[in-house]
Amino acid sequence: MVEEMINQATIKTGELQYRVPVIIIIPKAIYDSLSEELKRSVKSIELNLSNEEFLAAVIKAYSGCSDETALRSLASEVLKFNEGYTLIARLVGEELRRSNCLVSDAQAMLKKTHGDASAFLIHWINDYLGIFERGKPIPNRIRALAEVLAVREPFKADLSPGDYIATPYFMDRLVYWTSNSSEGLSDEQANWLVVKHEDLLEDAITMIVKATKETKATEPECPSKALEPWSEYGKFKGEINNVNDAIKYINERYSKELGEEFKNISSDCWNALILVLGSAWIAYSLEEIIEYSEGVTGLMPIVNSALKVIRNGDCNAVRLLIINNKMPLLTWELLYAPAMGLSSFVLDALAEGRINHVRNAFNEFINAVEEGRKKNRGLYPIEGIYAFGLAVLTAYADKRGIKEYASDDGLRPRHLRSPLGRYSILRIQFR
Repeated sequence: MVEEMINQATIKTGELQYRVPVIIIIPKAIYDSLSEELKRSVKSIELNLSNEEFLAAVIKAYSGCSDETALRSLASEVLKFNEGYTLIARLVGEELRRSNCLVSDAQAMLKKTHGDASAFLIHWINDYLGIFERGKPIPNRIRALAEVLAVREPFKADLSPGDYIATPYFMDRLVYWTSNSSEGLSDEQANWLVVKHEDLLEDAITMIVKATKETKATEPECPSKALEPWSEYGKFKGEINNVNDAIKYINERYSKELGEEFKNISSDCWNALILVLGSAWIAYSLEEIIEYSEGVTGLMPIVNSALKVIRNGDCNAVRLLIINNKMPLLTWELLYAPAMGLSSFVLDALAEGRINHVRNAFNEFINAVEEGRKKNRGLYPIEGIYAFGLAVLTAYADKRGIKEYASDDGLRPRHLRSPLGRYSILRIQFR
């Protein structure tokens, strides 16, 4: 596979097909297994990442500390680990930055994990998420975090490092509600939890999740010690084995609290959420939709208001679902749940008591289409996507038997007029 990838990146002479250099980083063992012909066609540089000088430089870069002797001492401790040198060096650097270069704490954490990378990473996560106070576990916080980590776990399988799993605001609210409103997350912690990390770090998180489900630790002694707070105070009794389980759990466990986030929202905020819903169901990048709409004039007012809210980020209900104009996987699964035969607290909240919003939006859309025909102007893609969101919501509300929708004979024909509307109805009605 690696050899095929390199062949695709080069032509027969070994010159790159692309206008910019392509760097491919592979372990030495894999490089050694490549054919001699391929080795001759590319330039290779051997990089030693388990070098004290290099690791000290990594720690310095992330910490901002300048004591070279202390940095080299920490780097020498990092070299005692069985794997993950660069990752551990980076985390040590970040820890030093937060502690104003207090080297003794970093040294203590490195030494107490006895060269076991998994143990170090779990200890680091424990400290980072603040599960101790004056050296003692905080049971309520551990329980809340254990539940949130269990919900987070199945979404990361299909993502790459750096991808969003959820939004920071969504993750913060889950912790806040699960801990009975006693404490949420700092902005830094929330941002950390919603991103997929390097494999070693995610493996450590998986160990924590497993520890909250097992009756006794099954890991080796060193990681097991780091997992004790989770196995003792973080017992999670829910059944979450895949993404569908997680969506069901969120809908059942948090529907009341999350539903409150969608109550009393402005009509502009509601419009933004309809646009997000349409984007999810049409499986088109929200970020690209917004980018392509930059500078476009003459959009329908309802679509303009949606864009304004998304760009300004001044609606908490929108902040629950998107970040930096991106839709994390968890958001997409929540919005697309009806196509999988599941209910959705988001769609319930958007539909209930909003029949007039739906009527007015459909009227504006139909008027815009009719006016466009007179002026020989078609719809902008973003307008069609917004209308698709309306069709999805209406079909869902009808299927759920929300009274005001089921009894509105005038509304049904409107969301049936477009092929997209008919598609959304078919997807929902026949689950």
